[in-house]
Amino acid sequence: MLELRRMLGGRLRLGRVAGIDVLLHGSFPLFLAVVGAYFAWSVGWREAATTVLSILVLFFLVLLHELGHSLVAQRLGVTIRSITLMPMGGLALMDALPRRPRHEILIAIAGPAVNLILAAVALLLRLLLPLTALWPAAGQGLVGELAERFVYANLALALFNLLPAFPMDGGRILRATLATRMPYLRATERAVRVGRALAALLVLAPFLYPPLLMLGVIGVFLLVAGGRELRGVRLDELLNHRPLSTLLDLDREGWLLAARETPLGDVRAALLQRDDADWVIVDLEGGALALLGRRELLAAAAALPPELPMLRLVERPLGALPADATAAAALRAFGASGLEALPVREGPSLRGVLRAATLRRMVDEIRGGATRG
Repeated sequence: MLELRRMLGGRLRLGRVAGIDVLLHGSFPLFLAVVGAYFAWSVGWREAATTVLSILVLFFLVLLHELGHSLVAQRLGVTIRSITLMPMGGLALMDALPRRPRHEILIAIAGPAVNLILAAVALLLRLLLPLTALWPAAGQGLVGELAERFVYANLALALFNLLPAFPMDGGRILRATLATRMPYLRATERAVRVGRALAALLVLAPFLYPPLLMLGVIGVFLLVAGGRELRGVRLDELLNHRPLSTLLDLDREGWLLAARETPLGDVRAALLQRDDADWVIVDLEGGALALLGRRELLAAAAALPPELPMLRLVERPLGALPADATAAAALRAFGASGLEALPVREGPSLRGVLRAATLRRMVDEIRGGATRG
């Protein structure tokens, strides 16, 4: 049972497109197997094969849809971590959506635009080059059905995603449009209210017509996802008004500063005299820094020549967080770097080292206070 849970909770890497990992959620093969078995048992193998192939085509279109969002987002400076295909659809993991309404609209509309273009091209080819003329056997049967479903699937994906049900694409377009006239948080709250009303209708659909069960599932997903995103925006609003300097008492004594040419042996000796120093900050000049943990540096000192300059140990130069940066900016910096600690600078001087765990704990406290309030 444990292995099954791991498989269903895991993700299979399908490949990489434009620097973006494409992942398949572990529950997707099970979803295909259940759907295929149900149709094979209820209406026969031919319909089961048609349905499974249609689902595979649909999710290929979902991937193209998500790539549309992701490529436009990349052009606008947003980092895309991955795209995950799940039974519920696709999910592009972005560092953060831009708050400029025009950019959010461009990103949101890019996905449906891909599907509308694909549908238009398919219809044009069908008119200019009849499928039966290119492949006589394809005009009927399984291939013909799939070709027809290709057009309908693209139209359905585009139009469904353009419904103003936040956080779907149409809901994001609505939120961005409202944000041109009111504060971002209020625009999000209004878009979420509209989304909840539409999601409630989707949840009711299967009770009126049971075959629409999937719409009900999507409705529940929209209710949950919309609420989660609204809480995230509210938290961002709190964090955007909290500079690190007012939230954190950074330890001035918990680190050492070393120049790039300082010998490793000298830094080791200084560390051994300072039990409180957990970090070594290497000044690479030009504003660039490097951060090495105590254990990491002592292990390197045991294996490398003592005259080795500190510069040779640096794998990744860093910038420092300004002490007046907001907590939200610090969270984004940790997300972009993937590091567990970052140096903090106050004016020209180093202020200390901020651990990601410390910041997360502080954010949890703010979130708890906001929830109680």
